[in-house]
Amino acid sequence: MKAMLLLQRTWVLTASLATLHGCVADPKIGECNMTYFITGGFSCQRKMVSDLKHKPNANCSVEYQDQTSCLVDHLKSCLTGLFAGFVPAVTSLIKLLLYHCGDLKVDPALIDQFLLNQIQCKGSVFAQTVECWNDFRERFNRDKTDPKLCSDYAVAKECVTREAKTGCAIGQYVNRDLFNPFCTYNTDPPLNSSEPSIYIGSCTTQTFATSAYSCQRKMITNLAKKNSPTCR
Repeated sequence: MKAMLLLQRTWVLTASLATLHGCVADPKIGECNMTYFITGGFSCQRKMVSDLKHKPNANCSVEYQDQTSCLVDHLKSCLTGLFAGFVPAVTSLIKLLLYHCGDLKVDPALIDQFLLNQIQCKGSVFAQTVECWNDFRERFNRDKTDPKLCSDYAVAKECVTREAKTGCAIGQYVNRDLFNPFCTYNTDPPLNSSEPSIYIGSCTTQTFATSAYSCQRKMITNLAKKNSPTCR
């Protein structure tokens, strides 16, 4: 019975991930489309990094556990039914992409080979992504008010994104999360003028995000001044 259930889970996951190798614009992983699946993981990282920056006595180990719990809850909402059994393995894999406190080690030979095969990923990719955070973490641990953290955090995220895109089939759906609590308006700066800009209408994503954060800040400021009981 257990063997049959495992076989069913494997077949369902294989069928779902097979769309990654085709031309589907936004394939589904369990109950979630790929966009929500990826951005949900990023939202857990956003909270951890923001709390580390803004909480006076934030403890990285505690915040990392919260990030992991957030990630597990997110994956459970996507990987339901026959997919539920894959939550631990997928959690372990995604944790290798997100920010960590420096004690996360990875042996590519020990990564779930079934998942690597399904997403056509090289295990060595994750050994690299774990290292992408080193420079940012060292600067942050020295002084979390250092203005250079703005660019260092953006560079670290770009490093993870680049490794994922070059070493995994699923990487085509992974884009750098522009949220950056160390920068003005909480958004990444341009990293390399030689890289092509991504546009939303006539604006680059950086300009679009900056404007959105500016509007949000203005709204919150006005609400505070007016002491309004409603945000409408």
